[in-house]
Order: sequence, then structure tokens, then C-alpha cells
Amino acid sequence: LLQERQLIYDFMYKHKKTYSVGKICKYLKVSRNSYYHWKSVKLAKKKDSRRTVLVNEIKRIFKNSRQTYGSPRIQAELEKLGYKISRAYVARLIKAENIRFKPKKRFVNTTYSKHDYKIEKNTLDRQFKVEQLGKVWVSDITYIRVNDKWIYLTTMIDLADRQVVGWSLSKDMTYENTVLKAWNTARKRRQIIH
Repeated sequence: LLQERQLIYDFMYKHKKTYSVGKICKYLKVSRNSYYHWKSVKLAKKKDSRRTVLVNEIKRIFKNSRQTYGSPRIQAELEKLGYKISRAYVARLIKAENIRFKPKKRFVNTTYSKHDYKIEKNTLDRQFKVEQLGKVWVSDITYIRVNDKWIYLTTMIDLADRQVVGWSLSKDMTYENTVLKAWNTARKRRQIIH
């Protein structure tokens, strides 16, 4: 009997534009109230399933952004996936699911210039045009974020041909693991010592 009612209600729902609900109810001997109750339950389930899908997509996008995306960027990503949804609704879902984004940390200058240490003379003095190989090598350290940690890439470049002659990757910024390792690699590759 329950399956029969479901089939009747499905039929009525599919053909509601062709036939009036009142006429179908009268002909099939079902109550209008029971049909409208079934319809409201069906639509609520449909809405809940769409909401569940959206929440799962929002959580996936949020996780992939390393918990940095807010509602505007999540809404833009959802639109790329084909969802027509307002930013305000995305914000409500984020709030309801208690999703909290982590703001990006501001850049912190790690150079401390107010010290009493001896400062070496600037012998290069911005003269970056060098003809002879191995005469001038310059170096720099780059911070690279890998998951939740930092690694440090130290490179050494020969200014004559702009080739990277030495490098090192390290988990810390000690002299031995950054500059010294890059210097040793450069010496082995170029075998030029001045």
C-alpha cells in the first residue's frame, strides 16, 4: 500500500503541470493533504541532500586551500564546478558548519641591522658585469614552505655566465647547512679557487 501511494504521488508530481492536483486526487481517490505532505517531505530531503553535497564540496575546497579560503573564494571555486550559489549562502553554510579559516601570517623581517658586529666592506659595490668565470659568486637563501614546515634553498651563482654553480637544501638556517654546503658544491662543480 505504501509503495502504491509513492507511485501515485510520483505520478502526480511529474504531471502536476498537465493535470490539476485536485482532479488527480479525486480520480485516484487520495487526499490532497497527504499529497502536499509527501511533496514537502520530498523537497526537504532534496534540499538536505543538496546541502550535504555543498557542505562536502566546501570542506574539500577549504582543505585544499590549506584552510585559507573564505566565502568569496570558496564561492568562486564552486561556480567553476558548476554550482549556482550566492556568496551569502556559502557564508551561512561555513558559519553553520563552524569552519574557521587561518589567515596567512604576515611577513616578518628576519634581518636585524641594529647590532655591534663588524660589517664587511661592500667590495662588489653593485658591479654585476663580470667577464672572468669564477671571479665573483653571489648567493641568496630562499624560504620554501613544504606542508607545515620550512626548508631553505641556498643558491650560488657565477656572475660571469649567470649559471647556478652551487646549491643546498636544508631544514635549518645554520651556516654549515646553507652557505658552506652551497660553497662546497660550487667549488666541486667549477673547480676554481681564488
